Amino acid sequence: MKITKEQLDTFDKTQKQYELERTSINNRFDEVIKTIADSFNARVDWYDFDNGDSEIDGYFDSELYKNEISYIGKFHLKNSVLRCESMNIVLNNGEVCYLMNCFPTRWLYEDFIDELTQGQTKYIAVKQQQIKDQLEQEVKKKRKQYLKLKEELGE
Repeated sequence: MKITKEQLDTFDKTQKQYELERTSINNRFDEVIKTIADSFNARVDWYDFDNGDSEIDGYFDSELYKNEISYIGKFHLKNSVLRCESMNIVLNNGEVCYLMNCFPTRWLYEDFIDELTQGQTKYIAVKQQQIKDQLEQEVKKKRKQYLKLKEELGE
């Protein structure tokens, strides 16, 4: 079955548009990753979308990455590999985001720097509260043990 010249021309235009959009997405992906690394005073050795394998590079997949983009890579802080928890933030919606391996897809088209910096502060506050709560529980537990021991000794 023959195709028309118009079909061939449309295909060529579609392919060119696809390449332009793919390049724009990849450039923005690079920018987001580098901004994340900079915000944590880290450097990134390498990174890629997390849907490739040993033979195929990762790529943006609009179905797979509807809500968040997962990626692989290696981040370093002061000559040591960052721990995963080192790069967590609290997003504007209150969810914790583990930036070591993903970020919201909307960051490709939104200005995300305020959310990133505020999210770091929010996450630190959450962790501090968790530590405080844990310490209070430990103190209560120790106090209970102390009172029980004191009672057993008849004091």
